[in-house]
Order: sequence, then C-alpha cells, then structure tokens
Amino acid sequence: MAAPKGLVATVSTGFSILSVDTPPHNEHHRQPSGSGASDEDGK
Repeated sequence: MAAPKGLVATVSTGFSILSVDTPPHNEHHRQPSGSGASDEDGK
C-alpha cells in the first residue's frame, strides 16, 4: 500500500506542477495573439 500511495502523491504533484505551469503559458500565448490584449484595448 505504501508504494501506490507514493505513486499517487508523485502523480498528484506532477499534475499540480503541470496545471500551474500551463495557465501562465496559455496567458502569455494569448497576449501576443492579441485576443486578450485586443479585448482590453477595445474596452
């Protein structure tokens, strides 16, 4: 039971890091695209 528990913790951490690393990347990609920037500028 100790092995699977550790595996789950590792996977959870990996997913957490991936999830946190994805949003910022997406926002940076959207800014240059002009989608978010254009919306703010238009407003």
